Amino acid sequence: YNYGGNTSALRWMLWLAPLQVLSLLPALARCAERRWRQVLVTFLLAGSVFSAAWPVLAVGGPNPWKPSWLFTAMETAGWIDYRDTPPPLEEPLSRRFRELPGRSQFPPQFDAVRRRAPGPWISFAGVDSNGRLRTLRLTRPDHDTDGEALLSVRLQEPGQLAKTREYQIDVAAWQVGAPPDEFVLQVKDDPTDGEAEESGRKWDDLSDDERFRSTMLFTGLPKPARYRPLFNRRLRTNLHPARLDCRRAMAQVLHQAPGSNRKLLYRSELWLSDAVPFGCVQFETTIYDPATGEVLGRERMTAYDASALWFEPQSE
Repeated sequence: YNYGGNTSALRWMLWLAPLQVLSLLPALARCAERRWRQVLVTFLLAGSVFSAAWPVLAVGGPNPWKPSWLFTAMETAGWIDYRDTPPPLEEPLSRRFRELPGRSQFPPQFDAVRRRAPGPWISFAGVDSNGRLRTLRLTRPDHDTDGEALLSVRLQEPGQLAKTREYQIDVAAWQVGAPPDEFVLQVKDDPTDGEAEESGRKWDDLSDDERFRSTMLFTGLPKPARYRPLFNRRLRTNLHPARLDCRRAMAQVLHQAPGSNRKLLYRSELWLSDAVPFGCVQFETTIYDPATGEVLGRERMTAYDASALWFEPQSE
């Protein structure tokens, strides 16, 4: 049978091969009577042997699932294209959280099944590479000014006290997909702490580590990159008994940390849905060694609670 350009044999049918060869003997005997038939059969046999040996002898090592040379040549020439492509994203995306939800954002095309707080918020939980629990909560307090929005981030790191940080966001820059160093106007650490600064700090006043962590928070990567669409999937979470229809996207960049002598590959994958505030249900960042493909670290966080959840009404 043929699957994606790869011809494979079913094991329970291999015993038919001798019978097929025997059935060809009369035809081969007739071909041997004429010189031109012998040349034609030899040419066809050589082509078949080459096609069968191509996946084993091709550059990159033996790979029995590699498409045949003819399939590869036709695909390269643009004559055939059997690949499935994921649906495009509705708009360019370069960060984890697509939107800043409003205080009373309940779209009319959705049924609200929960509303337990006046301000939109969502909570994530996950484990780090060492299996330790981390939690993250995003809140949109009702302290917006003209063209600016306040985003409160509460992060619970393993073995540490929970820390809250407030980001003053330029809404216009956020909406056009600007990087964090452009849409973050001010950062205020732990506003509930009496020792915290009242005025906050600008992006350039943050340390290198703080800028790195903030960039990772918003984009999932050490530096901004454009996300590409993946195939849509359904995701089961603690938000609702039913699985959520999610649009998936991924981006990856090479990054060399200051003082390091090698580059690492960061890959970020998002599960997006309009059913939750901020538009993201799950995000995952994986760090690879680009030379060996070894996974050096992975972090996944999934939403488990939110101020509101919307779902499309099911038709009868």
